[in-house]
Amino acid sequence: MSLFNIFANKPKPRAKVYYASSPMRTGRVNTIQRTAKPVKGKRAFEAAATTRLNSAFLGTYNSVNFDIKQGLSVIRARSRELAENDPLARKFLNMLSKYVIGPEGFTHRNKAFEFVQGKDGKFVKTPDTRANNMIQEAFWEWSKKKYCTISGDQSLRQLLTTALRTKAVDGEIFFKKVYVDKKENPFGFTLQPIEAAYCDEQLNSTLPNGNYVVMGIEYNSFRKPIAYWFKKITLDMEGQPNISTREYTRILANQIYHVYRKEFTNQLRGFPQFVSVANRLHVLKSYQDNHLNNARSGAMKTLILEPVTPEGDPEITTTNLAGGSEIDENGEVVIAQNLAPGETYVVPQGYKQGMHDPTYPQGEYGAYTASVIMEIASGLDVDYPTLSSNLSNVNYTSTRHGLLDARAGYRTIQSDLREDLLEPFATDWLESAILNGYLNLPMTKFSKFNAPVFIGYRGDWVDPLKDKRAWIEGIQTGLDTYEDYLGEKGKDLDEHLDQLETEKNAFAEKGLQFGNLIVDPNDPATNDVQAAQTKAKRQYDQYDLVETVQELLSGSKNNGNGKH
Repeated sequence: MSLFNIFANKPKPRAKVYYASSPMRTGRVNTIQRTAKPVKGKRAFEAAATTRLNSAFLGTYNSVNFDIKQGLSVIRARSRELAENDPLARKFLNMLSKYVIGPEGFTHRNKAFEFVQGKDGKFVKTPDTRANNMIQEAFWEWSKKKYCTISGDQSLRQLLTTALRTKAVDGEIFFKKVYVDKKENPFGFTLQPIEAAYCDEQLNSTLPNGNYVVMGIEYNSFRKPIAYWFKKITLDMEGQPNISTREYTRILANQIYHVYRKEFTNQLRGFPQFVSVANRLHVLKSYQDNHLNNARSGAMKTLILEPVTPEGDPEITTTNLAGGSEIDENGEVVIAQNLAPGETYVVPQGYKQGMHDPTYPQGEYGAYTASVIMEIASGLDVDYPTLSSNLSNVNYTSTRHGLLDARAGYRTIQSDLREDLLEPFATDWLESAILNGYLNLPMTKFSKFNAPVFIGYRGDWVDPLKDKRAWIEGIQTGLDTYEDYLGEKGKDLDEHLDQLETEKNAFAEKGLQFGNLIVDPNDPATNDVQAAQTKAKRQYDQYDLVETVQELLSGSKNNGNGKH
């Protein structure tokens, strides 16, 4: 076959012959099969197609644990850099502290109950008020600095704030249960926070007992944590850069709380919350730094001296130099003139004066930074106006929508904290407090007494008047309850009723009327409390009508300006 035979015309395919048989007859049937040009296949999912425009969009075929193992240390280091120096990152962490933990932290209540048979023979669910009060008061005492942590440097509220910020920056945090002598701690129980970097994600091996150590955590064949392997790092080593050690301490898993957000099915370690926005934060900060420097340069006019003779620079001497001179390391005279407001300068002989006046800043800065911060806010799942501190173009509707979405995210984080940390160690604390004799309760009824409830911070609404009116209508119609409303405010119904009773007794001792209006019953002008309430309600309705009209007028004006 010659080299050029490949270009010769190939014979057309012959018709194929098929033989068909049946029980009735056997015959030869000629069937002609037409050949068609092959049709190039098209993927059903456009995202799966590889084109010139998305050739760099490769994705990953690895398990999530491989990706975490390869990139966790770098991502954690960059997240810490952002947390230390980036204003938006610090704003986000402060938002978590303010809106998830709140100024007072979580409210702990115990809801132990028992079924008591009434006179009619029916069993009624009855709270164990005595036991609940004992547990609540004891937990409040334990949550103080001297008992909560082994180092005695943080209260429970402060510890939760640190844990939440660390979880966002490092992706996870560990707590060790520490059981101490009741002479040091009457509850016999305290916590020791452990930095995530101490659990070496590069430690991977198969143990002789058949367990696997994956990223510093020992698992059995069912992926259940058996133990945690932490680096042996002493206090004097923490002041050294790039701590490296191959000595480890093995701690059983039932002594460790591992707090992280599990986003993938087989995920074994947590990763920082900044992972999707770290590059944008870094680029934006660099852009803003350059903008500030350019704006600073643009605000300063620089004097430029140009030689007037084409042959070259005239000789600079002290006789023709106005201002001053310096001698550099090569022995040459250097002109040194500083501009100051209100001063007049004499141009040296042989030079002419020029000005360097950069035109900066420019108008695209605000629009560019706003669009990038919007993307960052979306990646962090918070509302843009709060993250950017930019309230210039917001209205009630947009603010309400943004806050509703953001607060749903904060409540989700609160639920994670309750399930991952608060409820587990409240159970361990209660067991230790009973065994050490701090709580005089029978251990045989531990499951009954172990009923902790943690109420998270909710915060006030943007329009508290309308919010309260909506709740009042909901309670009056039976669609909502007092407990629902108080729970939204981070309060407990029993505690609220006790406080109301205390205030009512205090008012009675002073001879004052306790209720919607505070009046003196001995004053004839205000003796008719019902009339006073009716008058107040009429004034309230008039105020509400004026407010509604103002909103309608404001809305019509805004619609005229293109805003809704």
